[in-house]
Amino acid sequence: QARYRLALAHFNAGDKAKAAEAFERVLRDAPNGPFAVEVRVRLAEYLAESGGDSKRAIELFDAAIQAEPDGPL
Repeated sequence: QARYRLALAHFNAGDKAKAAEAFERVLRDAPNGPFAVEVRVRLAEYLAESGGDSKRAIELFDAAIQAEPDGPL
């Protein structure tokens, strides 16, 4: 949870590159944790908006949808 909050702090401060790094660590440490879906969505948004790895962004969006098919996505 601390890593997730750190990632959110970076995200909210506008440092999306650092937030992305922290979100990656959250997924690595807890790929099925309570924040995994939101982390995947935020990371995918960052990758899509920053011109990053679009294939990875799609994979992250797909994984979030599969994890919560009836979710708000």
